[in-house]
This record gives sequence, structure tokens and C-alpha cells, in this order.
Amino acid sequence: GLPRDLMAPPLAERLTTLDLSRNALRSLPQDLGHELVNLQHLDISRNQLSDLPQSLLLFRSLTKLDAGFNLLTDGSLPLPSSPELAPVAGTLRHLSLHKNQLRRVPAFVFYSSASALDTMLLGANRIEAIGQGEPWERLGRLQSLDLSSNTLVDLGNFPTVAARCLGTCFRTLDLSNNNLSSIPPELGFCEQLNTLALHGNPQKTVRMATLSKGTVAVLKFLRDR
Repeated sequence: GLPRDLMAPPLAERLTTLDLSRNALRSLPQDLGHELVNLQHLDISRNQLSDLPQSLLLFRSLTKLDAGFNLLTDGSLPLPSSPELAPVAGTLRHLSLHKNQLRRVPAFVFYSSASALDTMLLGANRIEAIGQGEPWERLGRLQSLDLSSNTLVDLGNFPTVAARCLGTCFRTLDLSNNNLSSIPPELGFCEQLNTLALHGNPQKTVRMATLSKGTVAVLKFLRDR
């Protein structure tokens, strides 16, 4: 467990950065979000965590959360009953859940109508589909989305919503090493992208000759279809 004085005043109130990575942790204190009121950066990566405490949603200053390389599943992530119970959704800028066991994009990231999230790393999970009703339009500041090395077969309405609602700051989309059998032409209208990674998919929509020319050529090819 964590040192007792870490969760008690005055240290708990002064702490802004906490690195708990590589500690073989199996659980976190349930009151973590209640006590560390000024925490901005939390690194709990490379542990053996199979769930996260509900109080994690109560952080009001947290901007960076790295929970990669754990054993987290969809059911083990905290889920707020209402937006006001998830203030972290409005402050978080960088979220890494790389290499866990997720099958869906975590719901709590969509709980703020004024999301600050600019980087979301969800690579090496088990996500099969996106764009299935998630309100991506709420992530208007998103710059980078990594969905590489999942099992994606369906992008749903994500390309359409991304083209219409994600701002000019949306620059990087990594869909490499998935199971996409085709690439929707709507993705070509995400003209703000400067990096679109599609390699390692069974798709035949965009040939290797076009892929090798880079993102601008790929987007133009998709738009012209």
C-alpha cells in the first residue's frame, strides 16, 4: 500500500505530482481523489491494477493521468452517475490507458461539455469499434488519438463527427495494426490531420502506393472517392 503520511495533511494538500509506476500495485486507496486535492500529474503505469477507485473522478486539478500497462477492463474504470461528479473530465489534458484490456473508449472522458483533453492514448487494448454513439464532439481540443494495435473493425460515425466537430487542433490519428477491412471516405474530410496511420490493416481501400505518399495524399484520395 501507499505510505500513510502520503494521504494525510500537510503533504497530501501540497502534492502536485505523484509517480507510483512500476510498484506491482494491485489496488489504490479508495479515497485517493478526496485527499490529494491539488494533484496535477498521476503516474500509475506498469502496475497490476485491475480497477481504479471511483474517487479518481473527483480530482479538480489533474491534467495528466498515465494508467498504461495495467489490467484494466471496461467494468473496472470509474463511471460517474452525473457530470458534476466527474470534475476530472474537465481538467484532464493527457490520458494514457495504453496496453490494458479495454473494449471501449472510456465513457468518463465524454462527461464534460468543456473538455480540455488533447491527448488520448488507447493503443494495445481490445477495442473493436468506435463511433457508436459516443459524443466525440465534446472533445473539441483533441490533438492526438492513438488507437493502434487494437481489434478495430468499425469506425462508425467517428470520421463524420471528427471532420465536422473536432477542431483544427486535431492533428494525429493512429489506426495502425487493427482489423479494418475498409477505410471510410469521410475520413478524408479530416483535413486538419497531419498524421494518419493506417498500416497493418487488411483494408484494400488505400493501396500501399498511396499510403507511401503520406497523409496529405491519403486524405485527398479518400475525399475524391
